[in-house]
Amino acid sequence: MKKILTCFLSLAVAVFLFSGSALAQDMSKEGLTKELKALKERTRRFEEALTILEEAETSVIKEDEDEIQPGGTRELNKDVEDLEKYIQGIEFSGTIEVEAGYEQFKPKVGEKVDSSDLTLATVDFAVDALITDRMRTHVLFEYEDDENVIVDEAIIHYQAEEVCVPDLSCNSPWYASIGKLSIPFGYFESHLISGPLTEDLGESKETAVVAGIYNPFINIAAGVFNGDIDKTGNDDHIESYVAACRFTLPEDVSPNVGLMIGVSYISNIADSDDLADFFVEGFEPDPIAIKDYVAGFSSFISVSFMNRFFFEAEYVGAVESFEEDKNFKPKAWNFEVAFIPIEDFEVAVRYGGSLDTFGTTENFLPDTQVGICGIYEIFNNTSIV
Repeated sequence: MKKILTCFLSLAVAVFLFSGSALAQDMSKEGLTKELKALKERTRRFEEALTILEEAETSVIKEDEDEIQPGGTRELNKDVEDLEKYIQGIEFSGTIEVEAGYEQFKPKVGEKVDSSDLTLATVDFAVDALITDRMRTHVLFEYEDDENVIVDEAIIHYQAEEVCVPDLSCNSPWYASIGKLSIPFGYFESHLISGPLTEDLGESKETAVVAGIYNPFINIAAGVFNGDIDKTGNDDHIESYVAACRFTLPEDVSPNVGLMIGVSYISNIADSDDLADFFVEGFEPDPIAIKDYVAGFSSFISVSFMNRFFFEAEYVGAVESFEEDKNFKPKAWNFEVAFIPIEDFEVAVRYGGSLDTFGTTENFLPDTQVGICGIYEIFNNTSIV
């Protein structure tokens, strides 16, 4: 802007001098003096305008620097990297988790058992490709300790999952996803490296179709899929379904307070990954079937304050007992509190538990889970936990 105004000033002076030289012979000394004073006044005004512009530019730069301070320069670098990846249209990402842990298991009957281990817990490699401004594909390869590499997720997203924001950049309130994905049952947010008990009970990855409607306040989704656990006597069909509703307080309504509340429902909670494995190992149905479907319910609340203080609470459970064992009505809960005292360092504490999750051989989930975690980001995307 300064360069443009400077050129404009030079042009104005040149035009004025040319006109003045042509008329000089017809003007008196007094007239020339008046014109010179007028020129000086115009020059002074231009200089004042340039000074005001320079001060405005300095103010904008200072405001931008002030905005960067809370998140640090790393956050700015991350935004730039995300923008570059979006422009290129394809993104590669991954995660490597190495865990050292100690575990103690104390059954109601029998001696307690404790163990410790060092494991390569997870290796993830994801490929995301932006097909159009509304469609994206996502493929996630995963390796877990002592297991083969598997395709954990393979999804086609339409107006969903960061492709664009439904009802805003998409100018449409609805979205859809199809493929092998985590169905929208449960929340499972955690500030610790290990997942909560609610995730062990409720997480389910299925080949499904999920669609929903969205606005800045509420997100409603529903999906159908063919689960792993069927009802005795039923044919193998697409008959399981899930529904979820999530309310979010927009940032522009309350910039310092974040709030999210949600509920979800699944027609057959035995379709969850870990619970399905438990049925196969514990009850040994042949073929894999149960006497009757048992629905599941989930609710959660997530609160943050100034992006420094966090509180998570969630409940996941069956709505009734399984006919295989009237005492088997699994439910789990999780509470977490986290705090970021300084940039790049976070401390989190967890308390979780379960009830009526025992089976024919051993407990499906521990009665109590307690954890504390410190996370320090030493570099971008690199943390010590």
